[in-house]
Amino acid sequence: LTDFPGGVSDYAWSPDSKRLAVIASDPDPDEIPPDAEGKEKTPKPIVLDRYQFKRDRVGYLRRLRDHLYLFHLDTGASELLTPGDFDESLPSWSPDSSLIAFFSKRDGDPDRNDNRDLYVIEPRPGATARKLTTFSGDDGVDYPAAFSPNGEHIAYLQGTAPKYTFYDQAQLAVIPV
Repeated sequence: LTDFPGGVSDYAWSPDSKRLAVIASDPDPDEIPPDAEGKEKTPKPIVLDRYQFKRDRVGYLRRLRDHLYLFHLDTGASELLTPGDFDESLPSWSPDSSLIAFFSKRDGDPDRNDNRDLYVIEPRPGATARKLTTFSGDDGVDYPAAFSPNGEHIAYLQGTAPKYTFYDQAQLAVIPV
């Protein structure tokens, strides 16, 4: 259905079934396809400029990010909703398809903190994401947010204070949109 060069890590169908909110990775600009004879070319050197430079099962980390896209099912066209040097995750739609909720680390260096917050954005290019939470810990622990049936509130899992991260349970939180 989609053909994102960097791959898709998550998606959510809109309630009107006409669009998808897609989390897709930036394509690797340094990936070198084989030459005409099928021989591998020498790869470019890896430049490390991040605090977290390597991750298990991923390898060396570059400035490749996971962004939120709007994918139109009727045309197959996709539109980038959240450009920038940060990662988005866990999209979910409002009941009337007018907003997409997602989680992102946008305060300070994302490699040096666990402060992931809840944002909402209108599903159109050029829209500005609006931050809903200000908790200093991790919001959106492993599950997408859920809008109330009337779309006025969002329920999500709020993590614990950073000093208790490995010892406490996440808590259910509800916030007005």
